[in-house]
Amino acid sequence: MKNKFDKNELLDMVHSGLSELSEEEIKELINNELQKDNEHVDMQYIDLCYALLEIKSGSNSSANTHIAKPKIKKTFKISILAAAFLVIMISAFTVSAKVFNFNIPEEIVQLIGSDKQGNTEMDLMFENANTQADAYALADTELALTLLEYDISPVTYPEVLAGENGSITNINCSVSEDGLESDAYIYFEYKNCPGNMHIISYHYDGDWVNKAVINFVSAQMLSVNGMDILVFECEDNCRILYKDNLTEYDIYIESDLETAIELVQSIK
Repeated sequence: MKNKFDKNELLDMVHSGLSELSEEEIKELINNELQKDNEHVDMQYIDLCYALLEIKSGSNSSANTHIAKPKIKKTFKISILAAAFLVIMISAFTVSAKVFNFNIPEEIVQLIGSDKQGNTEMDLMFENANTQADAYALADTELALTLLEYDISPVTYPEVLAGENGSITNINCSVSEDGLESDAYIYFEYKNCPGNMHIISYHYDGDWVNKAVINFVSAQMLSVNGMDILVFECEDNCRILYKDNLTEYDIYIESDLETAIELVQSIK
């Protein structure tokens, strides 16, 4: 591979929808450009490389499918820091042929990369999110009263878990020996989809523990009951993460995204 294609060559590839370069070679071009001093980095060149990478990501579809000329997403005034973050995103997610949609503000979730098992490593910064519930409408439910016995209170969770289409099948609770935190695993079914909800209640000012979500293909943030709630769509399940004061929630359900969002929207 040539050390560097000129911009005219890259532009011709973008317009034609064809690239003689592999995804790895395109990423190498981006990395090589970013090795330069900040004032010498050609952001237009990086934008063109990124456009080519989008072409390659879609080129695994049928050979008879017309590939529309892609639009360059980043402006030529993109910062060096943002460009470096773009390289991280490319490294983490171009291994999948699926469309990847990430709609969570960067100040709340930053993507780091992928481990050998395909888990996406993320820094969750809930100190920048809304983590105070507006209300606790389910305080008198059987589940809430059970959790209260283990100093997990107040709680805000999906109301539909105990509704017509849901059922709670098992609850395991514990308190740490030092009494500083309480744990609960609630196993449930919703619309015949099995799942579980892990709740950790800290009795001191603790930090949110970094999470890893396996092979997710889309991510979004919803605002429900005053809280910012993260929803990750995976291959055959969904994960829901949120925090209320010093209580953390991690919900797993073997369902499609639509069903998972129904859970989220019923959080009270």
